[in-house]
Amino acid sequence: MLTKSIMTKKIKYFFIALFIFIAGNSVSAQQKIGLALPLMSESGSDADKKVGEYILKGVTDSYNEYKASNPKTKIEIKLGDTQKNPEVFYNMMLSYSKDNSVIAVLGPIFSAEMYVMKSMASTLKLPIISPTATADNLASESEYLFQLNPDYTIRGSSMARYAVKELNFKNILVLSENKYGRFFSQPFINEVNKNDGTIIDTFYYDNADLIESGFIKFKNTINTQKPDAIYISIASPADINVISPLLIKYYPDLPVLGSSDWNNKETLLQNKNNIKTLYYECDFYLNDSLSNVYSGKNFSESELRNYLFGYNSMNFLLQSCENNLSRNKLQNYLNQQIDYPGIQNNIVLKNRINHSLSIMSFFNGKLEKLTDYIY
Repeated sequence: MLTKSIMTKKIKYFFIALFIFIAGNSVSAQQKIGLALPLMSESGSDADKKVGEYILKGVTDSYNEYKASNPKTKIEIKLGDTQKNPEVFYNMMLSYSKDNSVIAVLGPIFSAEMYVMKSMASTLKLPIISPTATADNLASESEYLFQLNPDYTIRGSSMARYAVKELNFKNILVLSENKYGRFFSQPFINEVNKNDGTIIDTFYYDNADLIESGFIKFKNTINTQKPDAIYISIASPADINVISPLLIKYYPDLPVLGSSDWNNKETLLQNKNNIKTLYYECDFYLNDSLSNVYSGKNFSESELRNYLFGYNSMNFLLQSCENNLSRNKLQNYLNQQIDYPGIQNNIVLKNRINHSLSIMSFFNGKLEKLTDYIY
């Protein structure tokens, strides 16, 4: 029969052992980054599924490389398929928020999904980082939302400031698609005016058939005031095929300033005889040496772009988590100004939005990156 003192010692040792076991497990516990991607496992658009698929490839490659270099990492990834369904996405975020091991979410991809988070992010208190959302007034209004891709205002404003300050274009015409194109052209106009430039005239088109009407309208304006350049904000790269022959017909020597959708190398090369001088901002560019690195993957330009958005974003988030392995620490860290050298584009977070873009030139059929530009 055990004496009282021996029993007391055994109980004491039991609780010490239990404490060590619990403490050891808490130290080695894995923290997770939740993914919120449109993988469309049940149904949905093939195009959206492709976006999710290639972003996931980039995320996975980034994580595997990180884990190989950091075998003791306490970070895991948890896969989530939004199905591009607001209700599915909403419930997924609730589930992630209740799982205390999830310290951040990489996703969503689309601005509409990110918009759903505006009203609930502060309640969830979970850092939500979108690699690609570009709509205005998303991350700027919540301390838990982050956009690693510049929004429309930063894009239009960057091109305007660069045109006026660096290229010395003071008098500018604006041709813009009337819906999507306005997201870029309106901040462009505002920034030109703010920097003492002049918008000589504007024309908005509802469909590509009306583009030539804008060129004809501008022809009368040019008789009274000579422009330094024309800013053209398009709906998609397909508009370039309509615009380029009109440029050579009406304004062969006028430099063109473009919105982000001009960033399509294949389309530009097809129209190189009609485009003499073009400048535009973009979030994706690989120099020749990097292009050679990724050429072996046999991705199309859009597939490679999505792959690198996933890869770059995951790299950034993994490095951000290294010394910030809790929601609160990570959220505080990401709310600082951060300068991260990315692959296809740098990440310079200010007020939770990336302010960095590349300024490109297309001159005599040659595409070249001029500079990294921070707005």
